[in-house]
Amino acid sequence: RDVRARRARGCSSQPLSPASSRSGNMPARMVRARDSKRRVRILLARLLLVTAVAWLFVRSGAFRGGGSERTRFGHGLGDADAARPALRGAHRGPDGVPVHSSHHRGSGHFMSREMGRTHVPGAHRGGVDEKLRRDHAWETGANPALKRETAFSLSDASRSHVDETSTQTPPFPFRDWRSEDPPFVSLSESLRLDAHRGSEMEDVRCVSNTNTLWSVRNEATLRDAMRRVRDREPFGWLRFADGDMNQLANTKRMTRAMEAWPTLPNLVVSVGEWWLCNGKYREIWKNSVEAIAALRDFTFHAGCFYLPMGAPDDDDLEMWAEKGIEGWARAALDANVTIALVGPRNLAGIPWLTARGWGVEDAATKRARFVDAAGVSDHATRMDAALKQIEAISVRNADEFGNGESGDRPEPVLFVFSAGHASKTMITELMRADKITSKDMFVDAGTALDGFAGVGSRDFNRGKRAVRKYCENVLRRDPKRVAFWVDPAKLSKVCKGVDVFGARKKNAPNESDVIAQH
Repeated sequence: RDVRARRARGCSSQPLSPASSRSGNMPARMVRARDSKRRVRILLARLLLVTAVAWLFVRSGAFRGGGSERTRFGHGLGDADAARPALRGAHRGPDGVPVHSSHHRGSGHFMSREMGRTHVPGAHRGGVDEKLRRDHAWETGANPALKRETAFSLSDASRSHVDETSTQTPPFPFRDWRSEDPPFVSLSESLRLDAHRGSEMEDVRCVSNTNTLWSVRNEATLRDAMRRVRDREPFGWLRFADGDMNQLANTKRMTRAMEAWPTLPNLVVSVGEWWLCNGKYREIWKNSVEAIAALRDFTFHAGCFYLPMGAPDDDDLEMWAEKGIEGWARAALDANVTIALVGPRNLAGIPWLTARGWGVEDAATKRARFVDAAGVSDHATRMDAALKQIEAISVRNADEFGNGESGDRPEPVLFVFSAGHASKTMITELMRADKITSKDMFVDAGTALDGFAGVGSRDFNRGKRAVRKYCENVLRRDPKRVAFWVDPAKLSKVCKGVDVFGARKKNAPNESDVIAQH
């Protein structure tokens, strides 16, 4: 009965201690203390939960720089797939000097004054976060003194200031970084200055599984490649990924070519490094690539599989321009460099792939700058025949233009390859110092060219992405030159809801007549 009475009065069922008997407020203080501790524990638990979720969110790569850089190149929405999203941003230190990368052990950062950027490990998985973007805001201002005319504009904003009836073309907001990048003797040197063993690059996606030397998203190297196109200096850009690794056991000729890579100072081998997260290809890389002794100290490039092209389809055209990387196609067209195509027949009708400058060539000239790559990956005789054709184009171009605009050496050709794994062997052999083609330039573009002919070979050139890139982007950026960039007839089935023919006639009424004549 005493217990029930105490409960009815709101008291404890236990007898009060002498201390509590002396102060009737003690039980209330104890209750408040317990409540406070409980609230603190709940708050700490919530903070830990939020921190864990945020860590997983960043770790997964979901926090990205935005837009089209959200997936790796070849599978992304944009072309910085056309270039893997792993942007290694540049920023300036307090003294205004570009900060780049030398590995500081324990700091978790790669910093180097040679390469013009700071890399934060983990950024490779999905781009640059907003803080880094704010730090790099200084990069985006185009120098008005460096603006020049171009065949197409980059944005609706720039087009709004253009008289559609004028032959003048809008300025290209291209930032010339040549005065800011250090001078390089070769492309190999620019890669070596930024090179680190994969095993030393903690928390860098996929390449940390290797003992190879890597330079990741080296924008100084990309800019130097553009300079070489403009200045007509020889170089080569190779892509190396799963299809090539699958062939290593089948072709000794490719292995011999790989052994020669360190002897070519202006060759860049850019690897689709995401494949190295796959157990099968990680083993192939270890047993077939790292096993080649000559490649022990050779620096591979990662983070930008395709060399930026600069064509108006590119979702990331503005981003590259802000970094002083106008694209190899645009650089060649602006500089009147002869472009020749080594690829499939369905690409042969795309004017810019066999052009010299922004004009439309006649049919005979276009045919003379095209090498059919059918079967070169499967038959050595066809590869050898194609190599002879390439050499003939190189000699004919030098005979026709002499030293040309280069002044002191035979006029080079920019050979654009879409020839499968044979491209690696062919470009390597053509770049040898004892070859007439050692004066030329080579870009392994592969399937990045397919979309211009309406061929949907990858995620980025089919479906809605193809409509946006090859129909909407091209029409928006260069409406007067649609048929220079793409084949409207082949794209008519791709460009659903976008009247390519109507837009072409409206913006360039005589263009179809010019194309038809040739």
